[in-house]
Amino acid sequence: MIWILFAAISALLWALTSNFDKFFVHNKKIRPFILAIFNGIFGLIALLLIPFFGLEIFSPFNLFLAFLTGFLYIGFLLPYYKACEYEEISRVIILWKMSPVFVLITSAIFLGEFLTARDFIGFIFLLSAGILISKKKNKKHFYLGIAFYLLLLSSLISSFRVTIDRFLYSSLSIISVYIWTRIGVFLASMILLIFFWKGFKDTFNRITIRDKSALAFKSLIDLIGLFTIGIAISIAKAPLVSAAINALMPTFTFLFAILFTIKLPGFVKEDISREKIIEKLIAIALVFIGIYFLYMG
Repeated sequence: MIWILFAAISALLWALTSNFDKFFVHNKKIRPFILAIFNGIFGLIALLLIPFFGLEIFSPFNLFLAFLTGFLYIGFLLPYYKACEYEEISRVIILWKMSPVFVLITSAIFLGEFLTARDFIGFIFLLSAGILISKKKNKKHFYLGIAFYLLLLSSLISSFRVTIDRFLYSSLSIISVYIWTRIGVFLASMILLIFFWKGFKDTFNRITIRDKSALAFKSLIDLIGLFTIGIAISIAKAPLVSAAINALMPTFTFLFAILFTIKLPGFVKEDISREKIIEKLIAIALVFIGIYFLYMG
């Protein structure tokens, strides 16, 4: 069960960096495409592992999969970053936790693990959490905010990435998979850079040294989280690892967001009124119940 520890570490680290994502997108007005490019560039830090651990040369097919999961990583980041423009980060992460449903579906298609009645019950609870946390109200009626649909797309893309990661990490060198997938992310970000070079250059010149340092710190923490989740996926099935991440991360993110709101209100601002806190706690509870029915029951 050591994989749970590595999954919990990833959940904790990503809960922290998700608040940085909100800060950069909302406060510093860094566009999603530009932030994704920064992520891809910083990912090359993984190359520093080669002198110590070496790098296995994969078959063309496995190398293609490693690059593909890198491209999917950028693909799921874009709608996630965009959603950060519209919602509080605790709401974004709760909405994002609909991904276990898609992981089950992709696992059924590619790994032969089929859905059961309990899976559908779990789906209802996760969907209920998503609707509760994303509902908006105008003068006439309730409706779902745009972040709901953005994170639905992000969750779908992420499910394919997790399924491919499980295949690679379970059969190949963990270090080599990690490095090759980071190279894949870098290549995807370079394609974005071709189209958004001016925006990237203007943003890099606009933000302060302090902002750049915070961005580098955030990217490094993200990379550590990706490495620990890779270890977890190499040990346990992808749906179980996804379950652990999705059960823990909303709670960690919520706690970090409250802490930052109280101590550093200029960094992240959450609505901590009694009504909103209760609403978020109910949504987190629905996520836990949904995860239980999907994987733990």
